[in-house]
Amino acid sequence: MLVTDKIYFTSTLIAGAGCSSDTFRAWRNRNGLFPETSGGKWNKFSIIDIFVAALVSDLTRTGMSAQFAVEASMKAAPLLEKLFDMPLTEHEVLWPTDMLSQIEQKLWPEKTNYAVLHFYRNRPSGQVQIELLSSQTAAENILRGKEISTIVNLRYLSRAVLSSMAIEDSELEIDGKRRVRAGHQKLNSHAVTRDQVRRLKAGD
Repeated sequence: MLVTDKIYFTSTLIAGAGCSSDTFRAWRNRNGLFPETSGGKWNKFSIIDIFVAALVSDLTRTGMSAQFAVEASMKAAPLLEKLFDMPLTEHEVLWPTDMLSQIEQKLWPEKTNYAVLHFYRNRPSGQVQIELLSSQTAAENILRGKEISTIVNLRYLSRAVLSSMAIEDSELEIDGKRRVRAGHQKLNSHAVTRDQVRRLKAGD
C-alpha cells in the first residue's frame, strides 16, 4: 500500500486531524478542502489527506483564516506526497504508531535536521507560498524575509497525527473489506487531549 491510497474513513481523519466533524465539513463546503470528495457520502482518505487536514487544523489555531489554511495545506499536499513516499504494510496502516516508526526511520535516521514547511503570502500578489526547508535553514530564511509567516515541523506533525489516530478507533477499508481497529485503551480517555499527545510525542 501507498501513502496516497484512500483507505481511511472520515471518522479516522477527524481523529488524526484533531478537529470536529462540523469543522471538517465547513472546511470542505465553504473553503474547498478536498473538492474531489464533494457530494460523496462514504468518502475515504489517504494518510496524506489526513496530514493535510491536520495542517489546516494547526494553521487555523495560529490565527490564520480557514480559507488561507485550506489553500496553503492543499498546496503543500504534493510536497508531503513526495516526502512521505514509501510502501506501507497492512500492519502499519492498521497500527499508526508502527507507521510512525517507519516514517521516522526513513526521513530522520540521525534524528536531526528535521523537515519543516514554511507558509507565507507573497507580496504584492498575495498568493500563498510554501517552502520545504530543513530545521537548520528555516530560521535563516524566515528572518531574511519580510513576510508574515508560519512554520510547521513535519516530525512533530506526523507524531501528533499518528498518535491521535492510535488513541481512537480507526475505520478503514483494505482490499474491499471494512476494518475497525480498536484504539489504545490506556490512552483512550477524555483526560488525554491532543495537546498532551503533542507534548508527549515531542518529548516535552
